[in-house]
Amino acid sequence: MGQIEFFADTGKFRAIKKMKVDESTEPMDVARFLASVQDTLSRKTRDYMDKGLPLDKLDGVVASICDAEKGKKGWKLRGRVSEERISKALADARGAKATRQINELISGKRARELAKAYVLQTTLSVLGFPLVLDTKLFDKYLEEKSLQQ
Repeated sequence: MGQIEFFADTGKFRAIKKMKVDESTEPMDVARFLASVQDTLSRKTRDYMDKGLPLDKLDGVVASICDAEKGKKGWKLRGRVSEERISKALADARGAKATRQINELISGKRARELAKAYVLQTTLSVLGFPLVLDTKLFDKYLEEKSLQQ
């Protein structure tokens, strides 16, 4: 019936993802495949953004907003996440202090807008609210569904 293909070949970034789709293909399998492409794009977007924006310094802004630290294995929050903490962190990510810190790090209106979006998205992710559908979620769903059948 068809095929979904994703090809990337630029610099050291090479990725090929293909999926054949027919009448028997489950829609959730297609969704999982698309989420895997999105995951690849998200990771590579950060890699390429890092060449133009000081993401380590922006991560420092996120760390202060979330009271967290970034290690080799990812982010680690101090304490538990409460509704008050989430509310405060989101307000802080869009607040004057974060804006001032970003403005000190980044020049140019559009670059600052991109940096603010990065800080907000990273803040949400650190707090446990990623904005993309993770393939692990699909894997768990599909595994549970297969056990029920």
